[in-house]
Amino acid sequence: MAFENLKSNFYNFLQLIQNKITLKLLLIIIMLLLYSRAFISVSNLYYLIFLVVPFTLTIYYKQFNFNSPLKWILLSILLFSAWCFLSTLWSQIPLITFLRSSFFLFISLSFLIFGYLSYSEFRNLSIIYFLALLLIAINLLSLIFHYPPNSWSGGNSKGFMGISTHQNTLGALIFFSMMGIYDKFYELKKSPTKLLIMKFIGLLFVLFFLLSLTHSRISILVSILLFFVFIFLQIIKARSKKSLLLVTSIVVAIFILVFLDSFKDLVYKHSDNFLSTRVGLLTDSYYASLESPVIGIGYGVSSSKVKGIGNFFDLGNIKYFIREKGSGVLALIEEVGVIGLILFLIPFGMIIRYSFSFKDKLDDMTILFLIFLIGCFVHAQFEAWWVGPGSVFLPLYFFYNGFILSRIKT
Repeated sequence: MAFENLKSNFYNFLQLIQNKITLKLLLIIIMLLLYSRAFISVSNLYYLIFLVVPFTLTIYYKQFNFNSPLKWILLSILLFSAWCFLSTLWSQIPLITFLRSSFFLFISLSFLIFGYLSYSEFRNLSIIYFLALLLIAINLLSLIFHYPPNSWSGGNSKGFMGISTHQNTLGALIFFSMMGIYDKFYELKKSPTKLLIMKFIGLLFVLFFLLSLTHSRISILVSILLFFVFIFLQIIKARSKKSLLLVTSIVVAIFILVFLDSFKDLVYKHSDNFLSTRVGLLTDSYYASLESPVIGIGYGVSSSKVKGIGNFFDLGNIKYFIREKGSGVLALIEEVGVIGLILFLIPFGMIIRYSFSFKDKLDDMTILFLIFLIGCFVHAQFEAWWVGPGSVFLPLYFFYNGFILSRIKT
C-alpha cells in the first residue's frame, strides 16, 4: 500500500512539472552546465549534466514527435554511433573507444532532442539569447576589473580569454551564441521600435568587440561570414534608403572595429604566415589519418605513430595520449575512417535536403541558420570539436541541428 501511494505521488509530481515553464528552466540549467565547461573556476559543474539531462528526457519524452524527420536524423546518429562502438574491435585502446562512443551517443541524441523541443515548444532561441547576454556581462566585467590576472597572458597569450580556458574557446562561444542575438532581431521585426533596434545593434557590437579581443581567427572569420549574410538579407528586404543606410553603417562600424590597426597582428599572430600556427597540427593529423584511412584506429584515440601537441590521461591502469588534431575531417578519418566521416556527415546532409524540400519554410532566418551550420563546418576544420563529445561545441552543434529541423518541419 505504501509503495502504491509513493508511486501515485511520483506520477502526480511528474504531471505537475510537465509544463513549458519547467522545461525552459531545465533547458537553461542544462545549457548553463554545458557552458560551465569552458570556464576554469566552475568547470566541474559540467558533470551535473549526467543527472539533469536524463531527468529532463524522462519527464518530456512524450513530447518527442518521432513520426517526423526527427526520427531519421536520430537513426542516422545511431548509425554513426554504432560504427564508433564497432571500432572498439580494432581500437588501440578499446576501453577509451567504448567510453567515448557511449558519451557521444548520450550527448548527440540528447542535445538534438533539446534543440528540437526548443523550437517546437517556444518558437525562439531565447535560451541562447540569455546565454549570450550572460557571456557579454561576464567578459565585460573580466575586462574592466582585469580578472583573472591571466585573462590576457593565459592560453596562447595572444589575446583576451577572460575567465574561459582559452582564447579560441571564448571566440567559439561567442560565435555559437550569436544566433541568439540574430533570432531576437527577427522577433523584434514583428513590432520594431528604435530602442529595441538600438539594443540589438549594441549587443552585436559588443559581441564583435569581445570577439576581436580574443584574436581567434576562425571564430572571427565565420562570425563575419554570418554577419554579412545577415546584412545581405536585410538589404534585399530593405524598403527604404534609411534601412539601407542603417545596415550599411553597422557593417562599416563592425568591420572597422574588428580590423582597426591590429589587422596584421590578428591574422598572423606574430608569425610569418596565416597558417603557421596550424601547419604542425594539420600535418600531424594528415599523417595520422593515413594509418587506417578506411575504418580508422578507433573512436576517441590518437595514433601512437604520430607525436604532437596534446595531453596524457590516466584511467586506472590505462595511460593514454590524446593529440590536438586541428581538423575535424582529418580527426574523424584518423579515428573512424572515411566510412565514419561519411556517416557523421549524413545528419548535416539531411538537414540541408529537408531545408530545400520545404521551400515555403526557407525564410531569411532559415537561410541564416543554414549559413551558420556551414560556418560550424568550417570552424570544426580548425578546432576539431567534431571528435570532442566532452567539448562545449559538439553538443551545441547538435542542439542547433535539432532546432533548425524543428523550425523547418513545424
